[in-house]
Amino acid sequence: MSNNDILDMYIYETNTLLEQLESIVLDAEKENTFSQDNVNEIFRIMHTIKGSSAMMEFDTLARVSHRIEDMFFLIREGTMSVVKDEDRPALFDVMLHSVDYFREEMEKVEAEQPLNEDVDSFLGNINSLIAKIKGEEIPAEPAPPAAAAPAPAAEAAPAAPVPAQTTEGSAEFPFGLRVFFDEGCGMENLRAFMLVTSVQGFCAEADFTYQPAGVESDSSLSEVVIEHGFLLQFRSEEDRARAVPIVMTAGSVHSYEEQNYVPAPPPAAEPAPAAAEAAPAAQKAAAAPAPQSGAAQQHPRRQLHRRLGQKAQPRQKHRRRVSAPGQRRQGVALPPQGKPRKAPGAEEEQVVHQGVQHKHAVNIDDRHAAPPPFSKGYYRTGWTGKAVVI
Repeated sequence: MSNNDILDMYIYETNTLLEQLESIVLDAEKENTFSQDNVNEIFRIMHTIKGSSAMMEFDTLARVSHRIEDMFFLIREGTMSVVKDEDRPALFDVMLHSVDYFREEMEKVEAEQPLNEDVDSFLGNINSLIAKIKGEEIPAEPAPPAAAAPAPAAEAAPAAPVPAQTTEGSAEFPFGLRVFFDEGCGMENLRAFMLVTSVQGFCAEADFTYQPAGVESDSSLSEVVIEHGFLLQFRSEEDRARAVPIVMTAGSVHSYEEQNYVPAPPPAAEPAPAAAEAAPAAQKAAAAPAPQSGAAQQHPRRQLHRRLGQKAQPRQKHRRRVSAPGQRRQGVALPPQGKPRKAPGAEEEQVVHQGVQHKHAVNIDDRHAAPPPFSKGYYRTGWTGKAVVI
């Protein structure tokens, strides 16, 4: 948005507000009073004209509208009862005069003519009416000053405020200046852009930046400026110092704050585990018995007996019981080693003995007789002649 566009917007807005103001004053003059709604609306109109005129650097318009705003602030706080009946005609005259004054000045603005700088007489009428509303006596002509008293010793100048430290910004533009505008002044984005234009008069564009960007064309950024302020960032501290007077004299500036950028500290490393936490784990690992290997390992049952203080008994090997004659045999021992002899009338059957097959002679007639005792380590499943190694 160019400066001409901003000027056109200012002219349009001010003329619209003057039409509203004239309508309110003419209606109130018939009633010889201002309603509370009228007082609030006039206060808002004067506040807006004051702020926008200061932004456009029309100082005389800003001064006049500021004093009218102060007068209606008193009326808003105390209602119209603070204005005496004999003073009300003067109040309407001042308001009608103000409408004519602003319209004449706006015509000069449109025609690009210089504005009227002689506003002391008009301001005197407004100040006199404010004094009557406050109940103060109008001061007489000041007496000639007496001999000047010796000036008191000059007080030491206050120390300059220390800039705040912040991580917002960049190392390229470390010197910041955050500006806050008056509450309700309106058009905060354009007021911020007017500061940028003023800074460009002494500082190259490459030597400063601002946030939020785009305030000259995006009116929605007014909310951002209201909440977080408008941040000017400079490459050098000298340029920031030169911008401070411009900010202080700009219209509708409520406050400002100098800021210096500092990089954010690196994230802290995770702390090593404390020695106190590692010690119990080491003691626990040392107390655990080392596993035994090979033959040194003991059977769990033997270890249990040792812990209980008992002596482990060797495991007994039990032979299978041989069934009585005539019953089915569950298992019969086989002869140890050697090849069995073949009896007459016997049949041969294969016997497995220590992984070697042997022929075993079995008497067919004696199958139901009691078998002879055999050595341990073999058993026969029935009288089928089948034998396996245990």
